[in-house]
Amino acid sequence: VRQLQETTATILRFAKEVPQREAFLQDNEDALAEKQRAVARVAEGQLRLEHELDRVLLHQDEFSEQLDELEAAIRARHAETLTPEEMLNQHERAERSDKSRQLEANLQDLAERLQELHMRLKNAEAVQDLVTEVSGTLDKHHQSLQWVEQTVAKLKQSLR
Repeated sequence: VRQLQETTATILRFAKEVPQREAFLQDNEDALAEKQRAVARVAEGQLRLEHELDRVLLHQDEFSEQLDELEAAIRARHAETLTPEEMLNQHERAERSDKSRQLEANLQDLAERLQELHMRLKNAEAVQDLVTEVSGTLDKHHQSLQWVEQTVAKLKQSLR
C-alpha cells in the first residue's frame, strides 16, 4: 500500500509537470521554426552572393586581359605623337581601368557580404545546438510519459 501511495505521488508530480513541459516545448517550437527559416534564408543569400562573385571575377579577368593587351600595344608603339586612333585607344583603356576599379570595389563589397553571411551561419550553428537541446527535452518528456503510462497500467492491474 505504501509503495502504491509513493507511486501515486510520483505520478501526480509528473502529471503536474506535463503542462509546463508542453508549454515550454510549444514556445520553443515556434522560435526554432523561425530560426530554421532564417538559416535557410541566409544559406540562399550566400549561394546567390557566391554566384555573383563568380560572375564578377570572370568579368574582372576579362577586363584584365583586355587591359594587358592594350598596354602591350601602347608599349609596342614608339612614336611620341599620338594619332587620333591612339587617343581613342588611350581613352578606352582609361574607361576599362575605371571599370576594373569598380569591379574591384564590387568584389570587396561581396567579400564583406560573404563574411557577414559566414557570421550568420555561425549563429545558425547556435540555433542547431538549441534544436538539439529541445530534442533532448522532448525525449525526456516522452520517456516520462511512457513511464507514467506503464505505471498507470501496472496500478490498474494491481487494483484488479
